[in-house]
Amino acid sequence: MRKQLLVGLSAVLMLLCGCSNALTGSSSPEDNDSSEQPVPETKEKATWLFTTTTNAPEPVTETEKNTTAASSAAVTTTTTAATTTTSAPPEEKPSDFVPIKAVKRPELTEPVRIDSSDKGKRTELDTMEYYYCQLDEFHRKIYDAMLNSLYKAETADYKTFITVPDSLIWDFSDDFYFVYAAVMDDHPEYFRYDEFGAQLSWNYVSTEPKDGCYELYIYSAGDLEGIDKEIEELETAADAFLADIDLSGSEYEVALRVHDKLIDLVTYEDPGLTKNGISYAQSCYGALVSNGVTKNAAVCEGYADAYSYLLKRLGIMCLPLEGGVASGEEYEETVEAASKIEACHTWDLARLDGIWYEIDPTWDDYSLEEQTDFVQSLLADKQDLIYSKKHFYWCRTTREMEDLDNFADYVYYTDGDGGEYSLVWAHNIHIRASDPGSYYYYDSGEYNYRKLIGMLPEA
Repeated sequence: MRKQLLVGLSAVLMLLCGCSNALTGSSSPEDNDSSEQPVPETKEKATWLFTTTTNAPEPVTETEKNTTAASSAAVTTTTTAATTTTSAPPEEKPSDFVPIKAVKRPELTEPVRIDSSDKGKRTELDTMEYYYCQLDEFHRKIYDAMLNSLYKAETADYKTFITVPDSLIWDFSDDFYFVYAAVMDDHPEYFRYDEFGAQLSWNYVSTEPKDGCYELYIYSAGDLEGIDKEIEELETAADAFLADIDLSGSEYEVALRVHDKLIDLVTYEDPGLTKNGISYAQSCYGALVSNGVTKNAAVCEGYADAYSYLLKRLGIMCLPLEGGVASGEEYEETVEAASKIEACHTWDLARLDGIWYEIDPTWDDYSLEEQTDFVQSLLADKQDLIYSKKHFYWCRTTREMEDLDNFADYVYYTDGDGGEYSLVWAHNIHIRASDPGSYYYYDSGEYNYRKLIGMLPEA
């Protein structure tokens, strides 16, 4: 009879497998009725890339980790382990890339003027701001004005002025918060504006139009004390993190080194409210900065934003993804679990050497040292298996992430009762928030975020 390390915890895991996107708990996607949906075929990747089969769904809580490990205490001795294969890339591969840091745009000195002709007008751009490149001129000007206010975050009563034609003013609020979501995903360094009470807002200079246009202003609301220092600390921590990363080889190889160092550094934990009533676990700051306020502790959004922020500093495009997640034995039940609010999760979408991949550093963060002595004894001589488990969500296609079924690759056996044990569940599901079957949970509004994530390519 097949057993798993997580036996008996199916119901608990299916409720707890998600990472919180709100300060108060987890969340996930709505029901997916594709009960008979077959596992899609895997998209072919470039032949020079590493190929690995790897890790399982990450436990969400320390309690769950300990309970998970203890659940296999009936087994006695180990005989064989499943092996995973890692094929090295062929000799020919892309040339070494040159790291390029994003350049801060100059501050605006004149009011931003929006014209009706800006709607739908696009030009090609090449920057680390992915969403900015996807927007038309109308939304880019709102983006520019927002960034200008962000640059002046700690300046009291600072305002960025903008003029909007009368014909466009009635939908401006929707446009504003759509762009706001884009700015937050392009710029994780402004984490204080994301979930911590501070925000960007807009208002009328006058409630009457002048020459067919309304004059508005964008300003910072909420407590932003210390934000400039925190951004400086974040930049310093990121540079220190990247200082010893080997930058030779392809983007794929460099991104793998960053991934491995990040999951070794960060502990999955939400320490709760700290300075200014903020929980930094939702941010790249919490993941990368260790000081009297934070200690390299984060939940899923912190991991994902940190990975995005680090790769962008190297000139590698990477963006956070949100959606619903779950793991379990039965496909239909697992999809249903991923539709619950408790299952909301954040992972990453990265473009490496011209190919898009989905990566989940949070669920790759598996530590054998945190397991029971018994589990450590079972896996002590199975380093290939542990390595694979820590890369289970490394560079997957979108379709793979919708249902990873690699149970057989993570099985090991024991002499005690001939039992079969696995480090992963039969079904491991990540559903993007743009998916019609995905639950949606985001403060800026369902329409805004679904539209935003729908602009991303599939891996």
